[in-house]
Amino acid sequence: MLAIAARSGRRGRVRADDYLPELLLADSPEASERIVRRVFGPLERAEAVDLADTLRCLAVHGFDSTAAAAALPVHRNTLLYRMGRIEKLTGLSLKDQRDRTLVLLAVTWETVAPALQSASGWPDAFD
Repeated sequence: MLAIAARSGRRGRVRADDYLPELLLADSPEASERIVRRVFGPLERAEAVDLADTLRCLAVHGFDSTAAAAALPVHRNTLLYRMGRIEKLTGLSLKDQRDRTLVLLAVTWETVAPALQSASGWPDAFD
C-alpha cells in the first residue's frame, strides 16, 4: 500500500480506505491485466497510440470531453472523432457507466502496477 500511496504523490497519513480501487486491482493482478488488455489491446493492435492517449486523458478528466480536449490539446470535434474511433475499435461505449468503469480500472492499474513491480523487486511480476 505504501508503494501505491507514494506513486500517487499523496503526502501524510496513508489509509487503506483512500486506495480501495488500487488495492482491489493489486489483489488480482491477472484480472487487472485482463482489464487492461480488454480496454487497450484493440488500440495497441491498431497501432493507435493517439487513441490510447486520448482514452487515458478522458478517464483522468472524468470523461468530460471539453476538459480532455483542452488537456490534449485538440479541438473538441477532433476529440469527438477520436472517441468514435475508440468505440469502434474497442467495442466499448464511452457513455456506458460499466464501460467507463473498465476504462478507469485499466488506467488505474497502469498507474499502480509499476509501483508494485518496483516495490516487490519482480520486474515481470504482472506480465
